[in-house]
Amino acid sequence: MVDKVGKGWSLAGLFVIALVISMPFYSASVYAGVNVQITKNEGEAELEGFLDADGDVWTVEALLNGVGTGNAEGNVSGASNAVDPNSVVVKIGNHEAPFGSCSDGPLGVTCKYISPLTDGIKEAQHDFQVVYTESSLGTENKYSDEKVISADGSAPSITGINAKQVNEGWVEFDFVANDKVNVDAPSIGIKRIEILDSETGDLLKTLGDFELGKYDKYHYALDSGFSNKLDVPFEGEGWKRIKLKAEDFLGHATYSPVISFRGDFVKPEIVADSLNFTQFGEFIGEFIGKTDIVVKVIETNEVKVEASSSQVDLDGDEGDCTEDADEPGLWECRWNGVNVDPESSISVKIVATDIYSNSIEKTITKTFTKDISPPKIDFFGSERTYGGQSYVRTDEQRIVLKVKEQGAGISSSGIRANLGALEKSFTEPPTACNQTIKGIDCYWETFAKLSSDGIAVINLETFEDNVGNDGEFETVELIVDNTGPTVKSFNIYGFDGNEDKNYFSSADVLRIKLRAAEVSGLVVLVNLDEVVMDAETKYPLNELNREVGAGWMAFTEDDCNRNDDNEWVCEFDTDPIKSGDGGEVSLEIKVQDTAGNDAKWVSDLKVNNAKDFDGKDGKQGTFDFDLLGLSTEESPDYWEVSSVNPKVRFVDLDAVPYTFTRIPINVRFRSSSPNVKLLAVDLPPGNCVPADTGYNAVAAEQAEVSASAAPATEVPTPVTEEEAAQALAGAATAVAAPVVGYPEVSRNLLYQKNYASGKRSPAGTTLILEFAPFDGKAMFNLGETKGDFDEVYAEYICKFKLYSKVGKEAVRFPEYQEVQVSVPFAFTALGSKDENIDKLIADIKDDVGYKIPDKLKWLNKIIQWVRYLSGSINLLLKIATILESVSGTGDDWRYDLPTYTVPAAALFCTGTSAIEREVPHKIIGTLQKVVQVFSCNPSAISNNWYGAHQQSVINFFNAIKSAGMRKTVSLYDNIWISVIGLCIPGILYNLEKLRQIKCVKINCLENYVPQGITTVDGCAKTSELLECKYYWGELITMFIPSGTINIFTDFIKNLLTNPIGLVKKAVSLGCSIAFCPGSNKGNEFCTYAGVLVFAIDVVDNILGLVDSYPSMNQDYCSQVGEGGWS
Repeated sequence: MVDKVGKGWSLAGLFVIALVISMPFYSASVYAGVNVQITKNEGEAELEGFLDADGDVWTVEALLNGVGTGNAEGNVSGASNAVDPNSVVVKIGNHEAPFGSCSDGPLGVTCKYISPLTDGIKEAQHDFQVVYTESSLGTENKYSDEKVISADGSAPSITGINAKQVNEGWVEFDFVANDKVNVDAPSIGIKRIEILDSETGDLLKTLGDFELGKYDKYHYALDSGFSNKLDVPFEGEGWKRIKLKAEDFLGHATYSPVISFRGDFVKPEIVADSLNFTQFGEFIGEFIGKTDIVVKVIETNEVKVEASSSQVDLDGDEGDCTEDADEPGLWECRWNGVNVDPESSISVKIVATDIYSNSIEKTITKTFTKDISPPKIDFFGSERTYGGQSYVRTDEQRIVLKVKEQGAGISSSGIRANLGALEKSFTEPPTACNQTIKGIDCYWETFAKLSSDGIAVINLETFEDNVGNDGEFETVELIVDNTGPTVKSFNIYGFDGNEDKNYFSSADVLRIKLRAAEVSGLVVLVNLDEVVMDAETKYPLNELNREVGAGWMAFTEDDCNRNDDNEWVCEFDTDPIKSGDGGEVSLEIKVQDTAGNDAKWVSDLKVNNAKDFDGKDGKQGTFDFDLLGLSTEESPDYWEVSSVNPKVRFVDLDAVPYTFTRIPINVRFRSSSPNVKLLAVDLPPGNCVPADTGYNAVAAEQAEVSASAAPATEVPTPVTEEEAAQALAGAATAVAAPVVGYPEVSRNLLYQKNYASGKRSPAGTTLILEFAPFDGKAMFNLGETKGDFDEVYAEYICKFKLYSKVGKEAVRFPEYQEVQVSVPFAFTALGSKDENIDKLIADIKDDVGYKIPDKLKWLNKIIQWVRYLSGSINLLLKIATILESVSGTGDDWRYDLPTYTVPAAALFCTGTSAIEREVPHKIIGTLQKVVQVFSCNPSAISNNWYGAHQQSVINFFNAIKSAGMRKTVSLYDNIWISVIGLCIPGILYNLEKLRQIKCVKINCLENYVPQGITTVDGCAKTSELLECKYYWGELITMFIPSGTINIFTDFIKNLLTNPIGLVKKAVSLGCSIAFCPGSNKGNEFCTYAGVLVFAIDVVDNILGLVDSYPSMNQDYCSQVGEGGWS
């Protein structure tokens, strides 16, 4: 027994020992498959291996494979049964933290660790481990995996920014964005780069989104694919301001400083209506012409402009462009001396490109009017003439040419003179020219040495207008005269209106009496600068005083007579002299002949009433005299005009037809007397009237508005101021009658006219002239276009009343100053016609030619029914004629057949009795005469005087219009034939045509003018043409070669297209001549042929009964809200 028990414990001990020995091997075999793998290592951006160093939430997940099963101690309910989260830790250096949770999965146990890094972490790469510790039977086994987490907290940097626009138009651009800001720190890389408008914040372009890790450093020139060109569409011009935004994958972003550069991305603007053929204006000739071509372009930078045209000698030629000094940015580009085809419409393609390659192309069409009228010479000869002959002298000559040209105009380039006789060239250009209302005035300055008297012959070698029309060349003989006159007697007096005096006082007239020997005319020049106030403005430079200057009054032989010795005996009166104060004044006299030779004063000449006389080498006389004042100055003369200056450039000629226009003018006065002051200035209504000088048209660049006082008119000296005002009003009434060619001054106003304390030198009084509406083109004879016309001046005399004081005493009577005012009239660039279109339309509707047909619509309806009745009566008569002719009831009816004519029957037949009509026919015939008045369609069977008269009118107008070759005229054609033919429906029809034409004009004004398609003048001309053609009618077709050809071609066409009419004419002619219509038996053929033709006419009448009366094809009045009738 013992042996068995001992043996049993021995076996058990051996089993335990074996079990203990085998446990480590079993344990190792059980846990040899555990594996730890880090499956997630990221922050909130979910970027593997990267955290935001500025603050993030770090998430780490680890997958544990091969762990055992069972309820691990400390596990939460529902978590992994195999792994306790506390057994899994994250270890960084000497720091560790347990995982927060573990859960079973198909691949193993997944444990998660979440760590909020609110305060951020250091920018660096951090090594870490995930360690899993397993405890079993007192034994710990550790399993781990390790990785790196990188912390990036820096935004990218942007450096090397450069932006500028180059001449090719694009923007040169470059920059470098670098996310590796800290060399020792990691960088996640650049995600995107944005280009922004710094002023608006608008996104201009995005570069990206890039792949993670592709760009730590981004260089635009190398990496963008655009080289160094900025691929952004800019607009406008001026400073462009942009900035860059660079952002990494963690959202760290940085903005660059604002980058500014000047840019021009605007195309030049070609001014559409600026195409100007400078030599032609608005006209073109019959032959190829040469002219400068100008076009204007708006561009802030320099611009290159090229032109091309098949009608102009330009093929991409570059123009010479100059910027306007007064309007920067406006360029005038010119092509000089270009040949242009003689066509009425010329198109030119313009291409404008600025320095930044912004380019625009536009084709501009210019329309011209044909001008085939040559210029005409108004005068050609020397400056001074006598007896219709031109005179010149040695050393200095001036040749003058005055030209009339109303078409394209004429310039100095079309004028050359053969002045070889005056030591100049045979094709001498003018020294200077001025454009005038009539055309052009030119002169040549020559300085030929003409040693002896004789004849010098000159002529025009070139004389053509701007479009190449040649005028007639003229040859002129100049009389050379080098011998001056001889002054044999000379005296001067003071004249007060009653008698000559031997002294001189205020307001006297200087009376000059002289006698001189001269075979040609005489010129006497008197220097009144110290004698008459405003002498320089009253006597401006002209052809007579040009050598001595302004202020010299000129007299000619027109104020002289020849005595028995063939000497000139002259008496001249100057304007009233200024107010005197007893001082001494000097007077200069210069006497010349027509050629300009100075006179010789006889050596023993004595001048009456001169204190001191100096003959000045016998050629010019100077003497002094005392100018006395008056004890009572009833006609004071202390003031003179200092200046007269318009405050605006001109009165707009485009506006004057439609409104009252005004021009403000500053008028200043001055006095040579130190004790005189001005108290007030007055200008009564109606005291501005046209001057006698007419108009002075000058080129704009030479226009000069100058102050001038008109020659003083002697004003009676009344006793009281009231009488003075009455006298002045009477004088104004005498000259205020309308002057042909002068705009009417409706009102004259005055401002800044009172100086209570008196002014020694007033700043100026503002005169406002208001003009009643007028037709500027007609008044100034400007023709249909402006052409080369610049401006025109209208001269007016305004009679001012000046109230003065001398010292401390006021002068009782006013001083009357006649101020000459030059009013400029010119065209603006745009004008103001369209502002008055409503008034023009209202005027048209008020016109009697518009109102009458509108009121006669009801009468037209009545006449239409009468017209149908007339056609029906004619139809009944023809049917009756056919029936009676066929029935053979009488030969009489064959007069009505178209195969016979009444004259033929009367001529060749005898025994034919008078035509007897039955009662029904007589009634119808009577009705026919009544309704014929309203039918205006005379038929072959109407034998009354009214139908015959209408038919004769038609025949007459056909004869003068087409020589009778075609029957195209009806009584409805025009107003003339309707009135002469006594056609009432025709008169009404033509009145309605006139109204429709006026509706066409209203439609043009309402619709086409505001759109810029045409102008007010264009609407008016179109209306005139329609009225002429369709209302008054054409009467000259046969006189035009093309019209004559049309007549014959229409005649042949009518024969070919109307064979029945041809047969009818042939039968009618044959039967009328060969047979007598007196017997049915002998002329059966003609009778039945006539019945057949007559039947055809009846069918035609039935078809044309409704359509015979003309109607309006289109109601233009309905288009403008006014009904018409048809």
